[in-house]
Amino acid sequence: MNVRSRAPVLLLSALILVSGIFAGIDLSTSTASAGNDSFGYRLINDDSEVEITPRYVYADDVVIPDSIDGKPVTSIGILAFKGSGMTSITIPDSVTHIGGAAFRSCLQLTSVNIGNGVTTIDIMAFDNCQALSSVTIPGSVTYLSRYAFTNCPSLTAIIFEGDAPSVNGSFVGRGTNPTIYYRDGASGFTTPYWMDLPCQPLLMSMPNAPLDLVAVAGDAQVSLSWSAPASANGSDVDFYTVYVNGVEHGTFTATSAVVTGLVNGGTYEFNVSAHHSFGNGQNTTVTAVPSVQKTTSPPSGLDDGMIFIGVVTAVSVAILAAVLFIRRRSLP
Repeated sequence: MNVRSRAPVLLLSALILVSGIFAGIDLSTSTASAGNDSFGYRLINDDSEVEITPRYVYADDVVIPDSIDGKPVTSIGILAFKGSGMTSITIPDSVTHIGGAAFRSCLQLTSVNIGNGVTTIDIMAFDNCQALSSVTIPGSVTYLSRYAFTNCPSLTAIIFEGDAPSVNGSFVGRGTNPTIYYRDGASGFTTPYWMDLPCQPLLMSMPNAPLDLVAVAGDAQVSLSWSAPASANGSDVDFYTVYVNGVEHGTFTATSAVVTGLVNGGTYEFNVSAHHSFGNGQNTTVTAVPSVQKTTSPPSGLDDGMIFIGVVTAVSVAILAAVLFIRRRSLP
């Protein structure tokens, strides 16, 4: 059979393949607004859940709602955001499935926040996201499809929060060569390589503890100061996190902080850790007890003892002067 005679057969095969892909998919959609975003969606699973569908009007920072019309958003459909100009995407915990090519060719996308409910990231979901430099995969993900992050030349780090998911072939493909990082105690990963990619525990990449932490107690406050860590393990420190008695107090870009609102006489433990793109590193600790500071001021007047001494001295001088005067008068 020559090429010309095979053409109808190939065309028919392609039509059958396409129809198979979209068989059973209800392409009718509705729209809903959330914040500055407008989403296309359709009902799935006996109209009990919502799937996000393509609609090409989005803000720079897109936040997918966890429900629409009272029904949970559980899926991001095929090609839902393809070619969008968004710079960040936040996926709620209600979503369990990210569909094929859902974020394909989102060329300005730099931040991806995947919710803790996602279990499946489908084929080419983030293909050709050329500005994406790192992504964190939550521990809920159990299946990562082929080419999920292919053609992402800026992607240097993929951080897994849980055990290694089931992987269908290479999930990065050509043009992408990230380092894989995993949490201490996670299973399924191998070092120094996993899935032919550099792989290492995340702890090895965290910043060291800040140095020279000093606490100076004051009246209901403590002033902290410290030095940068000896090493941030290849990344720049973004900021420092200060904890008071185990509770996060705030973040600071400088190497100092003043903690106010403390109770005088109480003992407080302060922890400071450096933060970079992979999270907070090791911390350093110091304790302090705030108190009212006593000040020394010059005497405002004479006390009784000083007055007595002054009076005795004055009387003595007067008596001595009188004696000398009398003796002088009595001399011939």
